[in-house]
Amino acid sequence: MICLPLLASLSPFMIRSSNAYVQSGGSPFKLTLMILVLDMVLSAFLDNVTTILLLAPVCVSLCDAVNVNPKPLLLSLAMYGNIGGTGEHTRALSGNLL
Repeated sequence: MICLPLLASLSPFMIRSSNAYVQSGGSPFKLTLMILVLDMVLSAFLDNVTTILLLAPVCVSLCDAVNVNPKPLLLSLAMYGNIGGTGEHTRALSGNLL
């Protein structure tokens, strides 16, 4: 968790966000959908807080590029991260039982 601010400011995340902007064609709806699906996939393998800390700076920079308020997208990011990470706790529970 200590390294996350450093990772978030590095170019791979910003390069990926610029690629997402180009792929969405500048459409806020497509861009939101792409970010939320990525959040769900990452939350299935990582902790939910980690995915939020990784994707929040990217989300804010993309919202600035599209001139959209980032607050609703950040709330959606938290909700979709919880939905995507629901299987994580059952895997940890079953691993402890073995």
